[in-house]
Amino acid sequence: MTEKKRFLHICLSESWGGLEMAVSRWNQILEENGHHNLNICTPESPLSEDLKASGHKTIEWDSARYFAPDFTYKLRALVQKEKIDVVIIQNLRELWIVSPALWGLNKVKLVGFTQMLIGIKKKDPFHKLIYNRLDHALTLTDWQQQALKPYLPIPASKYKTIPNFVDCQRFHPGLRSDDYRYQLGYKPEHFLIGVVGRIDEQKGQIELLQAFQSILTDFPNTRLLVVGEPTMGESRQQEYFLKIKDFVRDHKLEKQVQFFGFQKEPHKVFANLDLFVLPSYRETFGYVVVEAMASGTLVLGTQAGGVPEILGDGEYGFLCEPSRLCG
Repeated sequence: MTEKKRFLHICLSESWGGLEMAVSRWNQILEENGHHNLNICTPESPLSEDLKASGHKTIEWDSARYFAPDFTYKLRALVQKEKIDVVIIQNLRELWIVSPALWGLNKVKLVGFTQMLIGIKKKDPFHKLIYNRLDHALTLTDWQQQALKPYLPIPASKYKTIPNFVDCQRFHPGLRSDDYRYQLGYKPEHFLIGVVGRIDEQKGQIELLQAFQSILTDFPNTRLLVVGEPTMGESRQQEYFLKIKDFVRDHKLEKQVQFFGFQKEPHKVFANLDLFVLPSYRETFGYVVVEAMASGTLVLGTQAGGVPEILGDGEYGFLCEPSRLCG
């Protein structure tokens, strides 16, 4: 019989995306296997609200970065009080506040997801001290693991690739429905292309719009559904969103392009697309690609980061170079 563990998940992000969604999914799968979960999130963050709505035990603490003695001291006391066996962090930046809290608590394992790519070497003695407390570094793809090794002071033996997973009882082709498409404003003859994710320049939505505009003469029944929105408070993303809307207005695409905002039920959207496109310039994993595949929807992705690995180098979908959707 598997020994039941007590997990502490720490994610201080105030955004909502694949990184934050992974926390909820890990809570669910660990709980289903009889383990105990406790979460630390920032107050009123989307992740905190999602965890509480799902019934997962959640503590709200103000975010802390790098050296935060008060946070570290409070965290150490919590780990000891709750008899935590494993601490999981979703951002390696949080090592600065978590590692010192666990020094001397050798029975507590520290697991870090390397959700982001890093372009600056962090192999100086100080970083080595902070990273040394890490027991396991989990990457989402083998590509990401190889990309990180030259920059991080983590021994190769501590790396392990664990791809993000999708609930196939939630994402599946059986959700396709003419009624749902009709509610969105689409007729049976419409070929519906969709892009799902945060509105961000590196996500390539403007390039997808340019490609879409270029095919309308030959394929007038094609429609584009843009699902997602900029992160609240991120001015560059807000400006980019305005640029996208200006493009739609300037090219008179208001009848062909629909902005759908953030959706709490994306599984319904994925199953009702005819083609899902991931036009990103940079993508560590591409959670939405897996969700689209599970929904039985055809995928066109870019040769960006871990996407080709997910799509089997084109065996399970189509691939193109970033910014070359028209070519």
